[in-house]
Amino acid sequence: MLKGTTSHTAEDIATIFDAKGATISAESGNNSFFVNATCLREDFNEVLAVYADILLHPSFPDDELTKMRRGMLANLERQNDDWRVEAERLWRDLFFTVSPYRFSPEGTATTLQRLQRQDVVALYQRYVVPGNMVLAIVGDIDVAPTVAAVERLFHTFSPRPVTFPEVPAEPAPTQGRRQVKQTQKQVAAIYIGFPGATLANLADRYPLHILDGIVSGLDVPGGWLHHELRGQQLVYVVHAFNWLGLEPGYFGIYAATQPDQVDAVVEIILQNMEKAKAGQISDEELDNTKQMAFVTARLGRQANESMASDMALNELYGLGYDFSDHEREHLAKVTKADVQRVAQTYLQHPTIVITTPGPMP
Repeated sequence: MLKGTTSHTAEDIATIFDAKGATISAESGNNSFFVNATCLREDFNEVLAVYADILLHPSFPDDELTKMRRGMLANLERQNDDWRVEAERLWRDLFFTVSPYRFSPEGTATTLQRLQRQDVVALYQRYVVPGNMVLAIVGDIDVAPTVAAVERLFHTFSPRPVTFPEVPAEPAPTQGRRQVKQTQKQVAAIYIGFPGATLANLADRYPLHILDGIVSGLDVPGGWLHHELRGQQLVYVVHAFNWLGLEPGYFGIYAATQPDQVDAVVEIILQNMEKAKAGQISDEELDNTKQMAFVTARLGRQANESMASDMALNELYGLGYDFSDHEREHLAKVTKADVQRVAQTYLQHPTIVITTPGPMP
């Protein structure tokens, strides 16, 4: 979408934004895609006009598609050098059997080579419609003139129905799964995951977030896994995360270690999951983790760009644009019993993927 419109070439767009010290990017993820721009207040009206042109009149030139494909294929090759990316892809493919979350948003070499301009145009025409879009603007703006400018620039944006494909429900695993792959990486990678919650499941979303912090420290290394595994010098890195989606996601843990330590690391990780299920959480651990969650949530929304993205996505997903304003009260309500409950509910039947540079003992 950034590579040309009916009135601007890709070079035009890049020149306009570069000359003003502004930025524009387009990204896609597992649940949505978006165009994001930042600029100075005095350049806002001109930047908004180009931004609207990009959304409403992209031309998708064939030559730009060819260059984009070449760059994405090269990026895929570079990603294959990353031990964590490789382990995650193998894990998703093993864990998800019918859910579209088994696919990487970056695609594969095969799908990228097959993709044609008409496929991109068809997707744009299907999903870039008013009823399927949220525009969030955050900054030092005058609201009334900004609303008027948006209405003027988007007045030709005609409403039309949008339909979504049927998404099959991922069946809950009934037993643990394990896969080992030998690679040429320098370290052994461990990726362990369990069935997870949705973005809208607030009853479980926040206890799982606190569980994440207790076992691995949220955005800062810490928690049970870090202290035990790093303390014994068994891993180079270990971290847990609570991956949420419009459909159920997963609770995951990844670690990098030496091949001869893989079994010991996996055993300690699973032992700590049992510890969580048993509710062996101190008041101090709970309070410290909740405080950490308050701070990281606030830090994550300091910049105008991050606030706009947060508001737009929350509104798009049906949570309300001001959803994050109430995050502190959601986190404050989490109890030890809540954390134990979600641990007992979700930490069942682990799916384990191991990549190793040599045979395991």
